[in-house]
Amino acid sequence: MDFEQVLDECRSNIGRAPRKVSFWKYHTYLFTQGPKWAATDPLLYYFQNQKLLLEQGTVVWGHIVQANTLMYKAGPLNCPGDIVYCTDPKLVVDVRQLSDIARRLFKLKGEAKTDSQESWISEYLANERMRVFGLPVPATISPSMPCAISTIFFNRKHLPTGVLTKSLLPLLVMEQEPRIAMVLPACYWPESMHRYWNS
Repeated sequence: MDFEQVLDECRSNIGRAPRKVSFWKYHTYLFTQGPKWAATDPLLYYFQNQKLLLEQGTVVWGHIVQANTLMYKAGPLNCPGDIVYCTDPKLVVDVRQLSDIARRLFKLKGEAKTDSQESWISEYLANERMRVFGLPVPATISPSMPCAISTIFFNRKHLPTGVLTKSLLPLLVMEQEPRIAMVLPACYWPESMHRYWNS
């Protein structure tokens, strides 16, 4: 699959920012209702800013670092996870390199590290209550591509099958504050991406 072409099609399908979001489409499909526990969780920041993200966000490739295991099987619950993405939207991203960065980040989870940045990421990935939004990835993990990690909330209706079947996903990200990210809803994916997801 030509991943760069797929990303261009995703960008064309959702349109340039700033974009107008249909009131009906936002409330019936795009909007993600936060669970009750989010009222006292730092992830509330995401739910409070998701409309801004849909209007202003940039489409980039993202790769899952970790996700709640419930998202890998059918069920009623939406769950959080963590993704990594390149912070330079003009850069042609090698998705294999992005996958390797995600793998290296996950390996830090719960590991004692002398590097302060790696140590903090290790702690955050191991702590289910810590959230990050656009946290820069240390150069020790990604020396040649500027990347960031964000906590996101997976909405099953934004996934073609309602479950996570692949780790590579088109994302909407905020390049500026609030620096949140979300899976680009599947209605904006080209057919080739749907086939890839279902393969």
